[in-house]
Amino acid sequence: LVDIPAPAVAQPDSVRTVVERLDVLQGVLVLGCRLPVRYADDAYPALLMYNGVLGGFSHSKLFMEVRERASLAYTAFSRMDTVKGVQILFAGIDVGKFEQARDIMLRQLDDVREGKVTDSELEATRKALVNGLRSGLDDPGQIIHARLLGAVGGRQWGVDELVAAVEDVTRDDIAEVARGVALDTV
Repeated sequence: LVDIPAPAVAQPDSVRTVVERLDVLQGVLVLGCRLPVRYADDAYPALLMYNGVLGGFSHSKLFMEVRERASLAYTAFSRMDTVKGVQILFAGIDVGKFEQARDIMLRQLDDVREGKVTDSELEATRKALVNGLRSGLDDPGQIIHARLLGAVGGRQWGVDELVAAVEDVTRDDIAEVARGVALDTV
């Protein structure tokens, strides 16, 4: 394997807001964040849990609060690039509800930072992650992806190792990761 250095990702000095206006009713709201943890870090399992609780699944805070409770989005989720150390929080919204949707999304991030994660959110996320990791063992594409991510990310996480680590992640571990997340671009 070739040693590939991790890309440098600086923390933002201030939050940038970029608005592209089109003559549409439905738009896309994206919050770009810098992550404090990368794929090779020991805290990577807590990062997975953080993302899962915030927006990785249909039971996650973004989906439940922005889409289900507030009815502001047709979809809402978060995704990460753990090699580059970036995350996007995404919502498909009515463009007239931009500020309301943004504020609710930021509130969800703040709630995770403060450890406001319910037992059901914690356990549903843990189960979904573990199931995804284990089912990946049956998918050649996911096996190849995991090996490539390990090569590029600087660490080969074994499935059993990662499952055990995810099962040990606490609410405090998730909050600690979340407190290091920095909003970069809206």
